[in-house]
Amino acid sequence: TGTFDGKGYTISGLYFNKPNSYSVGLFGYIGANGKISNVGVSDSYFNLTAEGGGVCGSNYGELQNCSNSSTVIGTQIWAKIGGVCGMNYGTVRDCKNTGSVRGKATLGGVCGVNSYGTITNCFNEGTVSVTVTSANVGGVCGNNYSGTIKCSYNTASVSGQEYVGGVSGANYYGTITNCFNKGTVSGQEYVGGVCGAKYGGTITNC
Repeated sequence: TGTFDGKGYTISGLYFNKPNSYSVGLFGYIGANGKISNVGVSDSYFNLTAEGGGVCGSNYGELQNCSNSSTVIGTQIWAKIGGVCGMNYGTVRDCKNTGSVRGKATLGGVCGVNSYGTITNCFNEGTVSVTVTSANVGGVCGNNYSGTIKCSYNTASVSGQEYVGGVSGANYYGTITNCFNKGTVSGQEYVGGVCGAKYGGTITNC
């Protein structure tokens, strides 16, 4: 719940391989008053069950100017996995992912699920891929659930079975604005350049 300023340094060589684990990352859980900034995670490996990312597992606070260039893998279909953050209820700003995100889970290059949170000025350049059905997958966010994604983009390959989007796999009553995708998007059903499936909410200037 405190403040961590990485001062632009990068942490590398982390290895986590425990498929039955939750809230995994450099920081497992960031509370409502917590703020993590100016730190990168590179050349690392995370294999977990749910709510995981290179920088943090679950965020209720703020992530700013953080990056991931590591491999993040989710093992369960109901999991929330992202390159930077697994589950976001707070703010993710000026963050990027260039690492590989894959597995049997709801996946996003930056964030797995954005639930009532905000993602701003973020981008993904790492491959994001899901191998099962009924798992949302997006270049920036897997599932935007009543959250906001703005001024963010994806340039990498995004692939899955269904609910596949260049920016967000699914948008449930959320807002996506001023975002774009230049990466390849592929899937079988509910596939879109920006959003795979939209259930309410708004998508503008994308």
